[in-house]
Amino acid sequence: MVTVSGAISVVLGTLVGAALVFFSDPGLGRGWRINRIFRIDQVLSAIVNVGRSLPFLVLMVAIIPLTRFLVGTSIGTQAAICLLYTSPSPRDRTRSRMPSSA
Repeated sequence: MVTVSGAISVVLGTLVGAALVFFSDPGLGRGWRINRIFRIDQVLSAIVNVGRSLPFLVLMVAIIPLTRFLVGTSIGTQAAICLLYTSPSPRDRTRSRMPSSA
């Protein structure tokens, strides 16, 4: 199951990425009439941006019980701080490339 979904993701990601490059490049497909009418590059870019935020939204919903346990609420600044602290980010100072951890 994971192999099938991974293969589908690779194929669709490659096609969408190639279409983004093709339709955004002025020398390739940007001047095409269909792109000027439907703005394919902007539509694909919006779809990709929405898709990139989905894993964070899934994490946000999955962590609501933990947030309520730790800070007593699932909305507001304290809940957002809890979510941002537990989100995937580099924590090991020896392996992190973040300038603040140097």
